[in-house]
Amino acid sequence: MKIKKEILGLLTCLLLAACVPATNIVGQEVRKVGPAEWAKLKNQNDNDKEQAENQLSNIYIFRPQENVPLETSVNLAINGRYLISLQPGNYTYTQSCPGVVNISNVITGKKSNDLFRESTAYTMQPGETYYFEVQPQPTGNTAIRQLSENEAKNSFNMSKLQNHQVSRVVPHCAQ
Repeated sequence: MKIKKEILGLLTCLLLAACVPATNIVGQEVRKVGPAEWAKLKNQNDNDKEQAENQLSNIYIFRPQENVPLETSVNLAINGRYLISLQPGNYTYTQSCPGVVNISNVITGKKSNDLFRESTAYTMQPGETYYFEVQPQPTGNTAIRQLSENEAKNSFNMSKLQNHQVSRVVPHCAQ
């Protein structure tokens, strides 16, 4: 009988501990776990957004649809920071600080972690939008070329935005 009471008490404690929420709602949609706090949504001030768009360079990179074997996603990096593994028929978007921007592209099948390998330097201006197309070559390398806005519109219409990977590109410019 005494053992049953102890087991019942232990199970009650475990049940109560399991019911304690891991996150606490601090304010409107603000969550907190220990010292970390975050919000799912942020009210964007139009002036802040416009100012950011005018200070950064906008970069679109397209990959046309083609019949390719496995392991031919193209790892893209901006200034040595991983952007995405772009698959055929998709495009990606990022922002970068103006100035010299190195864009590298390596086929995933090469198993290289060198994010500066096969990079090309482009000089970018604040507030400008740049379009690029990346294609694997028969040699096993990749080629990237800058597109005009009209060329990009055609590529854009035939592509889907690929954004299921976490980019490591940091668009915060030193002031």
